Amino acid sequence: MTELHKIAYIEEWKGHYGQNILAGILMALALLPVAIAFSFIVHIKPTLGLMNCGLMMCLISLFGKRLAMVSGPSSGISIIGGPLVEQYGVHYLALATILMGMILFIYGLCHIDKILKLIPNTVVMGFMNALGLLLLWTQMKYIFGISIATYVVSALTFIIIFISSRTIKVIPAPLITIIVLTFATWLIHPNLQYVHDMADIHFQVYV
Repeated sequence: MTELHKIAYIEEWKGHYGQNILAGILMALALLPVAIAFSFIVHIKPTLGLMNCGLMMCLISLFGKRLAMVSGPSSGISIIGGPLVEQYGVHYLALATILMGMILFIYGLCHIDKILKLIPNTVVMGFMNALGLLLLWTQMKYIFGISIATYVVSALTFIIIFISSRTIKVIPAPLITIIVLTFATWLIHPNLQYVHDMADIHFQVYV
């Protein structure tokens, strides 16, 4: 990041502190269920997934080169990390992540972004569609064979996301769905499988 970019970045923050803080809170709330969901896919504790997600975003904010960099848990990594943890354990996942970071760093030094521009858009779309199907397949066990309330909530999730994405532009549709359905289940207490039924989220601070 050049000195001019740093000055421009600081100037964008001036006078917009409230909006920037609200955007940070919004992104943090949106990433909570994402980090937990991907933790289950990779077969690690949600606590570890949340802490790593927060650490990654802090490091990207401090050392990222691009002004508008979006970062968070990766669905592609979760698909690969799941079988890796099942076969070899979570330690291999940590080593694979470090190795992946080293390879990406080398790619950056080699300016591989110039080659990536040659990849057709259809290849990218095909990869993302296949990834979406794989993610959907891994989540089927949390929907079918549990309860009727699970089917209802799953259907409402798709309906609310579809409607809110077309009518509300300020807040992301998935976040609206999370807030509405979380409040509704808190009031009604339907027969659902909750996060605490599958794993405990516990943070311990050492002094």
